[in-house]
Amino acid sequence: PGHERRVADRNDYDARQRDGFVVTGAPQTVADKLVEQIKAATVNYVMFVVSFGDMEHQVAERSLTLLGEQVIPAVRKALATTSS
Repeated sequence: PGHERRVADRNDYDARQRDGFVVTGAPQTVADKLVEQIKAATVNYVMFVVSFGDMEHQVAERSLTLLGEQVIPAVRKALATTSS
């Protein structure tokens, strides 16, 4: 019974990722995707969710660390370079 829901969730996740609502990957990949979206949408705020489903705490913590130490600085640098 629960399998059908997981399949539907996976399809929904794939669609959201394809549409740019979900960004995943290595830190530089995520930074590049975010810069592209920020430029295209001229956004002021970005919301990050680093833990979902049954993700282990250590994995979410690692994602948050990478976000703060690598992704956000790369996004800031790229945006500062293009806005100058």
